[in-house]
Amino acid sequence: MLKRLLEAKPLIRIIESHSGLTGLIAETVRVECDGGVREFDGIWMSSLTDSAV
Repeated sequence: MLKRLLEAKPLIRIIESHSGLTGLIAETVRVECDGGVREFDGIWMSSLTDSAV
């Protein structure tokens, strides 16, 4: 899926999540800006960030 995103868009937005709560926020946040809507294309969560909390 990441490869398809990189081929389809010139810029992708990925945010790091360190807990279930921040993952939920990243998944649902939307910002209206300059007549368009911006949201994250993906969420990064590694085993290090998962175990650090």
